[in-house]
Amino acid sequence: MIAHWVLGQNLAHRAYGPGYDIYQLLREVFEHEAR
Repeated sequence: MIAHWVLGQNLAHRAYGPGYDIYQLLREVFEHEAR
């Protein structure tokens, strides 16, 4: 879970830049994990 979160954070940083909403990222990660 943590590894997925870190990976997702890195991808989001590259895709959206440092202004990307961390809560949006967390929501996407949790939705992905719930599947």
